[in-house]
Amino acid sequence: MPEEESEGSFATAMIGCSRLPGEPAGVATIQLLDLSEIGAVSSAPEKPLRVLARLSVGGNEVKLSSGLTILSGKGFVGSSIRSEETWANGELYLMSFWTAGDGTLTQYDVLAEQSADPPAH
Repeated sequence: MPEEESEGSFATAMIGCSRLPGEPAGVATIQLLDLSEIGAVSSAPEKPLRVLARLSVGGNEVKLSSGLTILSGKGFVGSSIRSEETWANGELYLMSFWTAGDGTLTQYDVLAEQSADPPAH
C-alpha cells in the first residue's frame, strides 16, 4: 500500500531490516498497550495508547524510537495479524490495527522493509 494511501501507517523507516540471501530469519514482536485499561499513568494523559515493536534478525535488533510509540485515539478497536509470510515490493506486512477517538478511526500498518543496506545505529 503506498504511504499516501494509508494515513497513520508505520513508514518503512520505523522498522527496517537488512535481509540478504543466506541471512537468518527474523522475529517481529508487536505489543499494543492501552495504559488506561491497566491503570497506568500516561506521560501524555490525552493519549493512553502505545505500540511497542521490535524486529530481531541474526542477533541484531531494531526497535521503534520512544516518540513513535505514542498513538492517537482513545482506544483500540480492532487488529488483524498477517499470516502470510510473503514479501511484496521489498515489504513484509505484519499486522494492521485501528484506534478510535473523537469521531475518528485511524488505521496503522506494521511492516518490515527488506533492504540491502544495514540499518543505521
